[in-house]
Formats: sequence, C-alpha cells, structure tokens
Amino acid sequence: KFFRWRRNLVLDFVDLMSAALERSDARYLVWLEDDAVLLPDWQEALRISAGGTCMVALHECNCHSCSDVGGKYNGVGAVAVLFERHVLQHILPLIRERYKKLPLDELLEQICNENAEQFGHAM
Repeated sequence: KFFRWRRNLVLDFVDLMSAALERSDARYLVWLEDDAVLLPDWQEALRISAGGTCMVALHECNCHSCSDVGGKYNGVGAVAVLFERHVLQHILPLIRERYKKLPLDELLEQICNENAEQFGHAM
C-alpha cells in the first residue's frame, strides 16, 4: 500500500506540474507538499536558481541522513522544491517514464544528476 502511494505521488507530481505549465507562463514553479516546513530564507531560492541549478529545496531538512541543510537539495523528501520552467519541461517526461522505479524525491535527484551538465546540480 505504501509503495502504491509513493508511485501515485510521482504521477500526481507529473500531472499537476504539467497542468501548471499549461496554465501559467511563470518562470518558476514550486512543488509544495502539505507537510513542508519552509526555510526561513526560502526566497533566496530565486537567486540560487538563477545561478543554474536543476532544482532548489525550499524546505528545512529534519531527518538524520541530511548532509547539507543550507538550501541544498539532499534527496530526502521532495516537500518544497523550486524549478525553472525550462528544466521542468525537460524532466517531466523522464519522471513519467520512471514513475514505478523510485519515489519522487529519489527520481528528482537521479534525473537532475543525469542532466547536471545541461541544468546544473540539484540544490
């Protein structure tokens, strides 16, 4: 049951972010889950993202396996993440292709790492 929920979360991400791309011409889009605790300086993500990153975490890291909290995405829980529009347009089809393989946070990290030359690393 848990694994089905995790797969459905990936599909929800793809469907909702695709709809956001269709309905908005915003340069940045945010995936914000209901349990996110935003970093106090989350607005800095716009400046960081402009520096060429695949995605930027906006949430506080509150787990034992976090290695770097300072705004960097650590692959643990994609609860509040900012994307530039062109990056999202590129990675959504890749995520849809792999939705059964990994949970959303791991998929995002994997796909960003695979495309780091084009978009920069996850932050």
